[in-house]
Amino acid sequence: MSLKIAFIASSLLNIILIMLLISKSGAKARISSSIKRKHEEEEKEEKGLRKIKNTLAQIRREVSLLIETVALKGTIPAVEIEKFIPQTKEMIERLGNGNMNYPKNIMTKLAVTKLKINDKLNEISKQTQDGKVEALGYLITPSLLSINSAIKNTVEAIDSL
Repeated sequence: MSLKIAFIASSLLNIILIMLLISKSGAKARISSSIKRKHEEEEKEEKGLRKIKNTLAQIRREVSLLIETVALKGTIPAVEIEKFIPQTKEMIERLGNGNMNYPKNIMTKLAVTKLKINDKLNEISKQTQDGKVEALGYLITPSLLSINSAIKNTVEAIDSL
């Protein structure tokens, strides 16, 4: 009789231990999936920030080419301005639209940069009559330098994260 009781007690103890192990492994799995999800979100954020930086770098290259053209020729042909303004506005419009989970300071900086660039593009557009007249270097260069400066500040803010 006592052997049966000992056997039953031993079996119950084994069942309890197995249940504890199962619940611990379930908790580990939940923690593991939580960590994995967090890691995926961070990777997604980093990818989005890289995309923003790449777009800003592309705009900055275009602006630098226009500044070089001004330095060499003193003017920018209307055809180049006509392509530059809508293309740049389109790139600016797409910046940061896909993910609003970026840090608040980055989203604020990005919004300010977008406004500054759009403002300067509108100035250039007025000066060149919407790209119908070639741009005089001394009129357009301050706007181009301002665009480059705004982009540089935003990229530095992203890098400081």
